Amino acid sequence: MSKMSELSQVLDEMIACGEGMINAANAIKAIFSSTEETPAKTETMPTKKANKAPETAKAEEAPKPTYSKEDVRAVLASKSAAGYKKEVKELLEKYPGTLICFMLNIPGPEKVNKLFEKVFYEGLEKIQNKLETEKISTEVRLVQENITGYEGYLVVKADGCRVKKLMIALEETKIGRLYDIDVLEKENTKISRNDLGFPERKCLLCDNPACQCGRSRKHSIEELRKKIYDIIWEEQLQRGVAAEISQALMEEVYTTPKPGLVDREDTGAHTDMDCQTFQKSTEAIAEDLAAMFEAGYSWEADPETLFPLLRERGKKTEEKMFAATGGVNTHKGIIFTIGILAAAAGISLRNYGKIESESVCRISLEMTKKELEQDLRKLKQSSGITHGEKIYCHLGEKGVRGLAMTGYPILCELTVPHMKQYIANNRDKNQINVQILLEIIAELTDTNVISRTSEKEMRWLQTEAKAILKAGGAFSENGLQKVRELNQICIRKNMSPGGAADLLAATIFLCRMETLMERRKGILQ
Repeated sequence: MSKMSELSQVLDEMIACGEGMINAANAIKAIFSSTEETPAKTETMPTKKANKAPETAKAEEAPKPTYSKEDVRAVLASKSAAGYKKEVKELLEKYPGTLICFMLNIPGPEKVNKLFEKVFYEGLEKIQNKLETEKISTEVRLVQENITGYEGYLVVKADGCRVKKLMIALEETKIGRLYDIDVLEKENTKISRNDLGFPERKCLLCDNPACQCGRSRKHSIEELRKKIYDIIWEEQLQRGVAAEISQALMEEVYTTPKPGLVDREDTGAHTDMDCQTFQKSTEAIAEDLAAMFEAGYSWEADPETLFPLLRERGKKTEEKMFAATGGVNTHKGIIFTIGILAAAAGISLRNYGKIESESVCRISLEMTKKELEQDLRKLKQSSGITHGEKIYCHLGEKGVRGLAMTGYPILCELTVPHMKQYIANNRDKNQINVQILLEIIAELTDTNVISRTSEKEMRWLQTEAKAILKAGGAFSENGLQKVRELNQICIRKNMSPGGAADLLAATIFLCRMETLMERRKGILQ
């Protein structure tokens, strides 16, 4: 059974459970509608207690039924709300300021479970991070966990309208569709979206205002909850992909030794970057690259129509990289390559329910071939702007464009199969990465090396890598020593095989993505 089928089965079970809860709630509502209610506690059943009657009257009393906590969820909800309003009022009296009230928009009786708890606290963290980014201090934070759901309250020292705009920005994100963030100023005055010129929130399932669909009950609770679980699953999946990207990028950097490249021993032929520079860059771009995966996963049209949008997103991601590194180009090639592969992986998961390197590389070709061919035709009529473009104009080497438009054959035919085989043989992880890097250097026409030296020097480096592989490669002490010696020569020649390093990161990424669903099978648990 595919992972998508398993997810569908879980959702069906959740829907069935929800139907049972709704029926129970309706039944208990009917029971209580004719009796006087008394204050309830979440730990106990809020049944009405009769005065103690004489012993002779006991036989006339009908036996009182017992109910579970779930049966009276609706009753408890109405009772606890009044208590929260009182606490909020006391909070504002003690800590005057702007109040942020945060809850989740979860229809139906079940509002408390491990998954909703995770989403709530992640949302609360996003609110806190947004405030810290804007240098808004939080005076006090209160969290309520109750059968009616999770509620968070923050009192901040800032203008209410400014805070509301920040919270609306969070609500407009994909997972933010599930957030209900109110902002109140003095005298509990709620600032609405309309007050600031923002439109009403849309329904999760259609383009109508959410409040309109809610009042008319246009959609069933089952439909809404299924959509909610879909949103949560996609959000958690994207976070998982961002972690895989970060792992791949930093694993490449920490692979040691490498010829002419930054690693744990030195900075190779580079004087403007080190491991920390790459760490800052990775933190700046990982989520953007993961968003490209999500774009592919959500894309319903032809893959080639997605590529122009990816390129525009890539330009913005480059800006974040340069901002994080102070203008140093650490990952420009990676943004192009991983961006394409991530989007293709998303399309693969959507269409086939799994991620395999062969399908990812094939989709990459389908996505990029037409537009990149047009790029190259235009470049023939110019002298080029970037180093890669100038090399194409003078030598005809297509660089990263050529790799993408041919479906990355070096990855799906060489490096990914070899890496998986080395892993299956329980080889040392660092040695595997060094070995794969040598294999890439031996085969790749690395335009990065050409731009820093010459085509002749690039061919020399290929020969050196082949000689080390023939002597045992990274799986022998002699081979590792030869890599260190080659590194010193590359430093003297100002030679850095950055293109090969990018493909090593791409290889690590694809191998990890192939097992992503299995390793994150508890994503909804």
